[in-house]
Amino acid sequence: ALARDLERIYGLDVFETVDYHLTPEGDLTITAREKAWGPRYLRLGLALQDDFKGNATYGIGASVTWNPIGGRGAEWRNEIEIGTRLRAFSEFYQPLDLAQRWFVAPAVQFQQRPQAIYSDQDNLGELAIDTLGFGLDLGRQLGTWGELRLGYRYERGDVEAQALLHGQER
Repeated sequence: ALARDLERIYGLDVFETVDYHLTPEGDLTITAREKAWGPRYLRLGLALQDDFKGNATYGIGASVTWNPIGGRGAEWRNEIEIGTRLRAFSEFYQPLDLAQRWFVAPAVQFQQRPQAIYSDQDNLGELAIDTLGFGLDLGRQLGTWGELRLGYRYERGDVEAQALLHGQER
């Protein structure tokens, strides 16, 4: 049970090390050292894709995570991607109980992306799709290997023809 609890504490991704030792008197001492590089985490990424038929996509992205926030270990994650697709995403993950088994996670996302239109093998044109969405998840942590979420999503968007369709602009 102690090993399982220490793994769960280490799995919070807040501590650099979590250790314990027994004193000669039989007392248990648990030592947890917070990460020196937290509580904000920045990740950068680059994506390039090409099918060598004239269809190439690219993206530069970044994410920033604040962890932990407050006494229950909330986490605020933000992502942005610029390139063929423009995307901004934000989610606030809030544990509901002190054991951090249950959580709620509201989120918002904005996205602009192109979508090719095909008929059989022929590329007929391209659409520009803009969407704004909101979500709210209620979930349960499943140990250190996963989570189960049930949520509601609402998304609204606009679609606009961007390219030529058989030589005619639409």
